[in-house]
Amino acid sequence: MTIKQIRDYTALVRRRSELVLCSGRSWKPEYTGELARIDNEIVRLRTEMLGDKPNVL
Repeated sequence: MTIKQIRDYTALVRRRSELVLCSGRSWKPEYTGELARIDNEIVRLRTEMLGDKPNVL
């Protein structure tokens, strides 16, 4: 696990948390696609960091 991987992972998790907290009146339709892309990238980074172990959000 590299510093870059940790930095990227924590940035994605932070942005995902921000989006989840926006759910409700401030939710924008484009957040749905962004959330899906973030989830996919988080899974990719977990696989990269942990190897072949199964990853679930």
